[in-house]
Amino acid sequence: AVVAGSVNELPFGDASFAAITSLDVLCHAGAEPGALLAESLRVLRPGGLLVMNLPALPWLRSAHDARVFTVRRYTRASITAELAGAGFVDIRARYWNALLLPLMIVQRKVLSRREGAASDVGAFPAWLDALLFAATRLEARLMRLGLNFPVGGSLIVTATRP
Repeated sequence: AVVAGSVNELPFGDASFAAITSLDVLCHAGAEPGALLAESLRVLRPGGLLVMNLPALPWLRSAHDARVFTVRRYTRASITAELAGAGFVDIRARYWNALLLPLMIVQRKVLSRREGAASDVGAFPAWLDALLFAATRLEARLMRLGLNFPVGGSLIVTATRP
């Protein structure tokens, strides 16, 4: 069933879910971080898992963020503190999109300054899409082997309701 509601006031009963995925939601203009995290904690069962993907590195903020309604970027420390403050435990935050970070910096901080530059969200030529996908797959393999990148364009975060 599809249910419409606000992330700041979830239309579900207490302890309704074993897991929640939140992919690039906490960072958006309409999301109130305190309310969203409190609601996530409320609707998770004890021991339930919150999985989030978030844009990382506040200094990477650019016109692209404004175009996709991103108002917050996080660091590993900042999201860990927010989740702990909301009552979550077993918090793990890892940077990813590290291999593509140099390209993101060039796109967001240099090329986007051109007049009329648009967001980089969109279709790429097939060869470029395949190359970017290969870089992301390689990075995922490295992370599965235990590599922890010191920075990246995104964060993957897990946290548990006590």
